[in-house]
Amino acid sequence: MFVKTLVTIFAATAVAIPAPVAVESVAIPEAKSLPVPLNEAKAAKGEQWTVQGLKRYCNKADTECIWKYKVNTYKKGTDPYYCEYTVRGSPASATDVTAQDGVKCEVFVIQQGYDASGFTTIVPLHPSTGRRIYASFEDWEYANGHTAKDKTFNVET
Repeated sequence: MFVKTLVTIFAATAVAIPAPVAVESVAIPEAKSLPVPLNEAKAAKGEQWTVQGLKRYCNKADTECIWKYKVNTYKKGTDPYYCEYTVRGSPASATDVTAQDGVKCEVFVIQQGYDASGFTTIVPLHPSTGRRIYASFEDWEYANGHTAKDKTFNVET
């Protein structure tokens, strides 16, 4: 559900946007694996974080992938936060990481989802503030140990 919702959002923003139409209500499904449902997420005023140096290394059997990257919050007096964790599954390259998995990177709890259309969304959540980003990368950006270009995302609360 998480991945389908994100695909819908990305697909909607990738095409020409039609003129607004008055609608009484829009049902937005809740995704239990997200820190908060997308319809409840609010942008933090002007705040952005950058995912830097994203790499993923998977073994030949694709049963284990190591993810490495930094999250730069631009908080004065702090360096970017380093994340490194291993995802196991079959295939590991398409295995989601949920809050129950307990993946932690310094001050963040990590969740991520893979979509069969070929992209992963990583959600570093700062638990004490509720701030997070929905950082999406296409497979080709980080496959086979390549380093993805740094990407900046709006912070949500």
